[in-house]
Amino acid sequence: MICIICTVGLFFMRPDPAFILPAVLLVAVANAGFELGIVFNNAMLPDLVSKERVGRWSGWAWGLGYFGGLVSLVVCLVLVLGAEGEAALNATLLTNLIVAGWFFVFMLPMFLFTPDRPGKGLPMGEAVTQGLSSVLNTAQKILRQPNLLRFLIARMIFTDGAITLFSMGATYAAIRHGMDLTQIILFGILLNVTAGAGAMLFGFIDDRIGAKRVIVISLFGLILLGIPGLTTPYWLPEATATWAFIGFGAALGIFVGPLQSAGRSFMARIAPAEQRTEYFGFLALTGKATTFLGPFTVATVTIMTGNMDIGMMPILVFWAVGLALMFGVKDEVAD
Repeated sequence: MICIICTVGLFFMRPDPAFILPAVLLVAVANAGFELGIVFNNAMLPDLVSKERVGRWSGWAWGLGYFGGLVSLVVCLVLVLGAEGEAALNATLLTNLIVAGWFFVFMLPMFLFTPDRPGKGLPMGEAVTQGLSSVLNTAQKILRQPNLLRFLIARMIFTDGAITLFSMGATYAAIRHGMDLTQIILFGILLNVTAGAGAMLFGFIDDRIGAKRVIVISLFGLILLGIPGLTTPYWLPEATATWAFIGFGAALGIFVGPLQSAGRSFMARIAPAEQRTEYFGFLALTGKATTFLGPFTVATVTIMTGNMDIGMMPILVFWAVGLALMFGVKDEVAD
């Protein structure tokens, strides 16, 4: 609800310097609300499905998230594309209400029909005090579990690579391949489709071979496709290079989806029931704490070399380091 209310607030922003700070604050608080909600959403998974089916349900849910986001994106694009002047501004602002309404409608089934593990009914002050103390104990416990700690560090690193790909990919496509806004949007839609399909497909594989192997396969796929995908201008004619880049990018999406969903299923299998939310909180932390490093590294290398192709290569390094660390992680497959 925090996320939804702040998103509604963005409808009242205007293209004026006076609105910059309020808009940034609304986006920040909305994102914080969303990320907090995801922690509890993920922690519910093991209560709703048996361990031997965690992988497929995590993958299906992640895939449906991609497809649901895709549908809402198309709705907003139909509204915005082609509009000009004041109509374009109004259409853009209206997308905030569409997103907020979409979020509200599709969270209702979970709120109304999904069972929850009953809490102890503690007063808020006591709950906060005990919760903070428990988090410190959980942090110490994680530090004493080399396997889990290695997984969290590996996830932090390879997630930085994936987030950088999505955050810098549009800029790279525009500058290096001359793609216009419409082409970039269509490319983004294609990526959502392949990522959603990959998450759903590998959900079944996760339950059969374990989350660690799915993550390793995904990282191998990302590296093997990323190398030719980021070097197409050097081995193909200009006109063909752009289409090859789009093809490799779409194929990359197949492995991005399972990379995300398998991380959740891995944690769902190993987290103790009484501390599950705290463990997922640390999982979320490793996915966000260092996300600035990827874009910062890409920007720095690009500026130093004057070559954006070389500048994008740190993404592959993040994946390679994460893959190397994952080889030392013991998988936790359901008994």
